[in-house]
Amino acid sequence: MKKLSLILFLLLALSVFSAQKSGIAKYDSLQYSKGKTVIYFDPEGNSVSKADAEYERKVYSQGRNLYIVVDYFADTKEPAYIFETTEGHIKEFEPSGDDTLNGLVIYYGNGNIATIGVFEGSNVNNGTITTFDEDGTELETITFKDGAAIN
Repeated sequence: MKKLSLILFLLLALSVFSAQKSGIAKYDSLQYSKGKTVIYFDPEGNSVSKADAEYERKVYSQGRNLYIVVDYFADTKEPAYIFETTEGHIKEFEPSGDDTLNGLVIYYGNGNIATIGVFEGSNVNNGTITTFDEDGTELETITFKDGAAIN
């Protein structure tokens, strides 16, 4: 009985302390263990060994050379940065070029969302981008069309 209670407590604690949900179902349903690790990064974006990594990048295939890419904090396995990109950009620290980002969520180390935005097939902002402080309070929401803010 004590073991069962301990297991239930641990499961509850994990659910309470997991990263804040982004509201993007396909991102929120990702499971760490289902991704394929492709590279490890230090805070400056240099490729490093697993032992020296601050971030571990995992990819989740969406078919036809499209991937959801998640940079997890190496120590906590919590997401730090989530985006969709084509195959050619999965090892870049910050994707660049045309047709690389389709959605984006960035988390603080405490698990709260820092930025959430939607892009439509390019690095040109098309959609809404919202930023938050470390406590989860919304700071700003800006809507873009063809890269220009419209509000």
